[in-house]
Amino acid sequence: MAEQMLQPKPRPGESWSRTCTWRKEYAGEITLDELTHNYHFEERCKKGFYEYKEGLDRGQGTNYWHTRSSEAVCNRRMKWLKTVLQRKAGGPNLPDPPQCPFGDEHR
Repeated sequence: MAEQMLQPKPRPGESWSRTCTWRKEYAGEITLDELTHNYHFEERCKKGFYEYKEGLDRGQGTNYWHTRSSEAVCNRRMKWLKTVLQRKAGGPNLPDPPQCPFGDEHR
């Protein structure tokens, strides 16, 4: 544990470490409004809508964050994020995500 705490954190684009669980690399930018179709958020809040409510595990006026902890739903959100990013970038495909050289690509 102490060794992990002393190791410097990898920066984007640097090599993988044996203790990494994820890695970020710049692929472009989209807004939360573009992702959730929740435009004019302040007006919608005044009407009682909300993006997400912890105790209910859902939003009112948007369904993007419903069932936040479901792996299947999170995968669907990631697929949608990639679709929105591809549409905005005008390209047909995003590059394949980098693979962790230390085994399980899902860790």
